[in-house]
This record gives sequence, structure tokens and C-alpha cells, in this order.
Amino acid sequence: MKTLLSLIFLFGLSPCLLFSADNIKMIASFDGSLENTFQGLYNRVLKVPSIANAYQDPDVFYGKAGRSLKIKAHREEEGWCGIWMHLFRTKDELEKKPIKFYDPTAEGYKYLSFMVKGKKGGELFQVGAADKKRVESEDPLLIGLITDYLKKGITRDWQEVVIPFDMIDIDLTTFGLLLFDFTEPGDHTVYIDNICFKSAKNDKLNYSGKPFRNKSNIKKVQNAMWVWLVNDILFKENGARDLFAFCKKRNINELFLQLLYEFKGKKKDNSFTCIVKQKDAFRKFLKEAHGKKIKVHVLDGYPDWVMRERHHEPLALAQAVCDYNKEVEPIERFDGIHLDNEPYLMIAFKSPFRKRIYREYIELNDKLTELIHKNSDMVFGIDIPFFLEQPFETTGEIELIEYKGKKQATSYHLLDIVDNIGIMGYRDFAYGADGAIYHCRDEINYAEKVNKPVYIGVEVFKYPLITVYLIAGFPKKEFYRRLQKEASDMAFISRIEDFRIQTFDDGHNVHIGIEVPENYKDMEKVKNSVRKLAGRFGINEYKKKSTIIDESLENAEFGIPKDVEWENFIPMEYRYEDSREFYRGFKATLIMLPKITYAEESLKYLNEELKWIQYEFSDKRSFYGFAIHYYDVFRKMK
Repeated sequence: MKTLLSLIFLFGLSPCLLFSADNIKMIASFDGSLENTFQGLYNRVLKVPSIANAYQDPDVFYGKAGRSLKIKAHREEEGWCGIWMHLFRTKDELEKKPIKFYDPTAEGYKYLSFMVKGKKGGELFQVGAADKKRVESEDPLLIGLITDYLKKGITRDWQEVVIPFDMIDIDLTTFGLLLFDFTEPGDHTVYIDNICFKSAKNDKLNYSGKPFRNKSNIKKVQNAMWVWLVNDILFKENGARDLFAFCKKRNINELFLQLLYEFKGKKKDNSFTCIVKQKDAFRKFLKEAHGKKIKVHVLDGYPDWVMRERHHEPLALAQAVCDYNKEVEPIERFDGIHLDNEPYLMIAFKSPFRKRIYREYIELNDKLTELIHKNSDMVFGIDIPFFLEQPFETTGEIELIEYKGKKQATSYHLLDIVDNIGIMGYRDFAYGADGAIYHCRDEINYAEKVNKPVYIGVEVFKYPLITVYLIAGFPKKEFYRRLQKEASDMAFISRIEDFRIQTFDDGHNVHIGIEVPENYKDMEKVKNSVRKLAGRFGINEYKKKSTIIDESLENAEFGIPKDVEWENFIPMEYRYEDSREFYRGFKATLIMLPKITYAEESLKYLNEELKWIQYEFSDKRSFYGFAIHYYDVFRKMK
């Protein structure tokens, strides 16, 4: 024994390195990727006003190196908050594949173990677990307070928590989830490390951690910002001055600036000439911006442009910007063009037409890149949502598109083609299965291969509650059949009479309608637009059996409360004046989920989350910086 201790002190060996790991199964050390040993992810669970976030912290860890899971929880009397972790491959669940659950008892394990410490000491949480049945029902079993396993409770020193399997009343042969649930009101910051299964209570883990880059060594980034309300910048007194001062204060180096233009002279081939308006104002602004080392990219976008029959419009716009740049001095030129088209807002995006939309979207950006590179020295960039290479929510399948002999996800085709992208990784937290890091990492990793810059988009704007007026719809197959037949001219549009079109899928039927701005007064125009949609889809109420409509509305009424983005189902009738003809439907409220935007958070909180993202991607050349959406709301953030 003395010889063993002498070796430990002489060579600086960690005692835990001298024990075999045969009796221990590591679950999560938090030193590497977001996934654990089972390829499972963790994520926060909450109901406001309570909230929790988790971080893989390199400054606090058990052992000589590594990271721990830092959990920050704010628990109110109302709501709940915590962190869950899958003990199975999370992607199998996302891709709707059979989940392979792990049986720790088959390998002789009898204990769940993890290391814990608190920032202040005295923090309190409950431990929970779930088997296959409880995972599927989203109902973890709480197996005890942390004080049930630590006599002194949580302190500022590392302690091991060891929970015998006979205290975990679940089907241990399908051990699928762990939960850290904060129930005590107040602020809690705890660190979790080295979660594992053990055969014996006193078995020691032969793992001392893997070194990770220092958090103080964060790469410098270039930050961009969307600017939509350009008239306020170009023509309002001190508009440009205030913008440039804000850019300096917030380290903004690039602007995506809305272009003022108009289409003229429609030709026989359905093409347009595009005219850049207010050229002198843009020349003055660009000269001043470049004098302050700020790059400026033309900004615009429209969902319907991605379809081939509308390609001539963005191509005309790009040509107009190229022509403008040739007319002016170098210091007065735009540095690039940046399009924010959002094709997923078209009616047909969730239909069998989606692959066509993807192909023509890729084709458009290929044409634009060629035109811009041929006629200017500008760069061409686009914004894309984070989900183009992820499993589609309704099918669990990843849409692979073949283009020029290459079959891959749409986001990868786009990265092959354009000069840069902005990933709309709109989440108000960094880590976890639904966090910005996870959602953006695939694009960033692919961008590394093709050497393309990537901005991570950050949302700070919150849409007000939106009232949507809808017609009682059809079963899914019938709705999409009509979209291909009777209403084929409606498939690839996102608006009707200036109203954005919206659909609601209640799990049985698809209902279609329009979004109406808050306090909108012209209700006759609203009803006419809804009736026009109904007519195009052949939804003719007085020719239908009322029982079919009743069933459709019942499904909608039941489905609205189950969808976190919808609420307030109210039946409606859309009647023509002096006519027996009418349509039945409903109105409901569409909600922008809080997790999408930092609008309700402080500037301090925003900066903290962005630093974690910046830290995580600091080793990636492709990670160029953040793009903030957008100036007029960001400048008001405190």
C-alpha cells in the first residue's frame, strides 16, 4: 500500500487511473461532443416563468482535465425546469426509427453514479429516470431528492452520488432517460460530471478527463446585421449616423441592407428590367460605411422567387445591382448580395411538392451565383433555416436532392454553390438537442470542407400574436391531391391579396387560411380572401354534408390545444352578403415560441449565450460570426 501511494505522489498519477473500468460504464463525461456514450443528447425542459439552461463548461470539471455539465436553473413557484438526457441514440427518435434501449443489468451494473458540486452549496434538485414506456409517454419517474443520496447535500466540493438500482422503480432493461428536476424556488447553479453505471458501490472510474481548449481563447468574429427599414437610414435625420454608431458599439462589421428598387418593362419572355431607386442616397451611404470599415450587402427576398417561373425576378434584381456597381466609384459599391427567400413559407412546402421546391431553390442560387460572379466582384450569400439537412418533422426522413450528379441535402448543395450562408439557427439558448449549437453544427462542419463562411443567425424580434382565419379543411391526402389538381396554381405561393397564407395540420386534416395583422380593420377583405382560397380548393360548404364539416372542425378544435404554436380556437362562418352560400371554418391564434427569439431576454443574457456558441465553434474556420435580425429591434435591447 505504501509503495502504491509513493507511486501516486512520485509520478503525479490520479488514483482513479489505477482502477479497472471493467465494472463501470461511462454514460457522459461532457468532454467531447454534445452526444453521450449512447449517442444520446440532453436538453432543457421548462414551463415559464421557470427556466433552465445547460453548458459544457471547461472551467469546472472533475479530475485533471475536461468539462462538466453546468446547469443554471431559475425556479419560480409556477412552472417547472430541468435537464433531461437520452440514454439512446436521439437521432433514431428524430428519424422515427426503432429505438435501441440499453439494459445495464445485462452487464451486471447495479448503480447509477455521477459527480456533483454547487456554485454556492445548498442547491437542490430531484433525480428522475424513464424506461421505454415512460420515454414514450414523456413521464419520467422521480427517484429522490439529491439530499436522499448526499447526507450534507450539495456543497462547493465534488461529491459522488450513488443510486442503487433498487431505488429506481422502472424497467431497467430499457433504461432510456435521466432527469435533473429543480423543484425548489430560487436560483441554482450546479455542475454534473462523469455520469456512469457501476457494478459495485465503491468501484472507481479510471477516467480523469480530456483536455479541451481554454475558454479564454475565443476566436474573433465578424458580425452582421439585417437592416430592413432602409428609408429611416437613408432619409431620416441622423439615421445613418445612429446606425454607424450602433455598429461600432456592438461590433457590427457587415450590414445586410434592404434595396430600394422596382421592376419595369415586362417582356415577352416574362422577364423584367429592374431599376435601383435612390442611387445617390445609396452612393452616399456606402461611401460613409466603407470609410468606417463596414461592408454592405444588398438585402431582399421572397419565398415565391425560388420557383423556376419566378427566377427572372431575383435575376433581374442581381443584374441591376451589378449594373449599379459599374456606374459608381469603388468606394460607393455594394460588397455583396444577400437573399432571404424562405421557401418553406409556401403552401406546398409540406406536401409532396417539397423536393421540386428544393431543386428549383438550388437552381436559382446556382444561376444567381454565376450571374453575380460574371458581372461583378461581389460575393453572394443567402439565409437558410437550420433544418434543411435534418429529418423532416412529419416523416423522419432527410430529403436528399440530386443536382448536377450529386445527391445530398439541400443545405450542402447551397454551400457548394454560394459564397456564404446565414444559418437561421433561431434558438435563445446555446446547448442541447434543441439549442443553436446542435442545429448549426452540420452546416458549419460541411462548410469547413468547402471553405465557405457561415454566419449564425440570431433572432431578437418577436412577432405579435397573429390571428389566422381558416376554412375547415380536408384529410391530408385529399388536401395534397387538390393542391396538385384543382388548386395547382396555389401550390407555390405564400401570399394572397397581401395576406400571408397559413396552414394548420391537426393530425387528421389540413386547414388553409390567412394571417391577419393585429388591429386590422377591413374584415370584408379578410373574408373575401378566405373565400377565394376556399373556392380555389373546391371547399363548397352548401354542397357538402354538414357532418363532414363538423368532423373537420372537431378535429381542429381538438388539435389546436395540442400544438404549442396555436391557441384560441373560435368557430367562424364566411358568408357572402345576400347569398345562401357560405363556408365554415375557424380562427385561431398563431404564437411565436419564446425559444425562437431573444426578444424577451436581456442583452446580458444574449451576450452570454453567444459567447458559448462562439467558444464551441472557435476551432472552425467556417464560423464567420453572428448575424442579428434585425437593427430596429436590436438597438432597443437592454
